[in-house]
Amino acid sequence: MHPFIELPSYAVRDKNFDLIYVPRADITNAKQIKMQPGIGFSAVDEKGDPQNPEVVVVLGGLAIPKFGCAPEEVLSMIGEISGKQKPRIIGVCFMNIFERAGWDKKNTIRYHN
Repeated sequence: MHPFIELPSYAVRDKNFDLIYVPRADITNAKQIKMQPGIGFSAVDEKGDPQNPEVVVVLGGLAIPKFGCAPEEVLSMIGEISGKQKPRIIGVCFMNIFERAGWDKKNTIRYHN
């Protein structure tokens, strides 16, 4: 599990959002993110439904070659889960990993509706 899901989850804790973690852009493994007493936010072993999101937060770990996936996989996943109203996409990374991995060159998102 990506340890940084806790930070954006905590930031919106009072908004009553359904938070979903999609590891490696694989929607078949989507899990709910919930507050765990005494621990904080964490992905739990409950299936999550990522369909029709208002916001998609793409974490920089996806751009790390050894652990992540290709930007095309992330773009395809976003297109697959997007409804009629396209989600806002926010990228969160450290040490410029998106740029270092060339993701900043992918400036057009193609939706597969």
